[in-house]
Amino acid sequence: MSDCMKKITGLTDLSRAVAVVATACLLAHPVQAAPRLYPLGGGFEGGLEVEAGGVHVQNFFYESDGGLDVLGYRARPSVVLARGGSDAKLQLGSYIESTHYDLPSPLDHYLDFGSSARFDWVPLTKHRFDVGAEYVHGHDQSGLVRSQSGDTDFDRSNEPDEWDNGEFDFGYRYGGPSALAVSSIQLGYREREYTNNRSRTNVLDYATRSIGYELAYTYSPKTSFLFDVGHAATDYDLGNRDGKATTARVGLRWVATGKTSGDLRVGVRTYSVDSRARPSSQSFTWKLKADWAPTSLTQFNLSGGRSVVETFRTNAFFIDTRSVDLNWRQKWAERFSTRAGLGYVNTNFVGANRKDDNVSAYVGADLALLPGFALFADYSYRDRSSNEALRGFEHAEAKFGLKWNP
Repeated sequence: MSDCMKKITGLTDLSRAVAVVATACLLAHPVQAAPRLYPLGGGFEGGLEVEAGGVHVQNFFYESDGGLDVLGYRARPSVVLARGGSDAKLQLGSYIESTHYDLPSPLDHYLDFGSSARFDWVPLTKHRFDVGAEYVHGHDQSGLVRSQSGDTDFDRSNEPDEWDNGEFDFGYRYGGPSALAVSSIQLGYREREYTNNRSRTNVLDYATRSIGYELAYTYSPKTSFLFDVGHAATDYDLGNRDGKATTARVGLRWVATGKTSGDLRVGVRTYSVDSRARPSSQSFTWKLKADWAPTSLTQFNLSGGRSVVETFRTNAFFIDTRSVDLNWRQKWAERFSTRAGLGYVNTNFVGANRKDDNVSAYVGADLALLPGFALFADYSYRDRSSNEALRGFEHAEAKFGLKWNP
């Protein structure tokens, strides 16, 4: 470990103990403060939420051996503006998040912010339009993406990689509530551009354009057969990784009872690299989403699938992912609720000899105190193993604090 890292590890056992005890206390008094919306006039409603608290991170830099534990604090105010109607709905949102850690370097603080907008319009019974846009200024955690273990000298006074991410989507659906067949078209665009450390991050900039079509045929009041096709093209500012993915799937959407619902699709996917540096590849693809609510207070959600993710490695054309997630939410009392989840993600860096297995878990709790005030606590754990040296790690994070909805 470097001399700088040894200095950083000057956290006292007392600081760590305070974080652990505080988290345990909050978990022992497990709410969820629902955002309050107030009329603003003209049919608009608005709301404000402020979340603030402490953060304790184990293995802050995602190192494969050892790791640094840090303590910090986080504040996240957000606002929502909405207007509803019988045929049109509008929702606007914005947030800013500031996090500070006890590190003696520029890597000790992050400032992220973003805004989103969504407009849904149903001018006629059989026609529906959906438009959404989102802008986020965020960062890559030091120790991940291009600054993975072994790639970055943490002795340097560098800064975390920051980026601007913009997304836009447009959807059109044709078919009324009683129609046997419903057709949907979806257009999307996503662009990410890094704003600092450009000598190392310029190869990460990309833009993805997508188009998709879905046909849902109603077999029974609770069951629909599905057919969908999609096409996505990703262009990178540098390198020869530009490529296109085409997907065709069939599936089933069901509402078996008032307590369960789901969506399962299977099909094939073809990926081709524009530079012809690699032959087109074909593979099996799938997508699953299932919800089960055995009682009004209990909810389980299962999701998973196989998909293509933009690559951050210059020697990989794309990342082939397989994932499964299981989440559980439980409301124990009017003011007390908990949540938990498990996840698994397998990533294959196509074009490079690298494969990762990621296992994650989390637990959380909320306790309502006074009207508009709630305590929250969250603990998450992640383990990654890889066939490449220095890529595996264990990482844990605990958050605890207060939510305020005036």
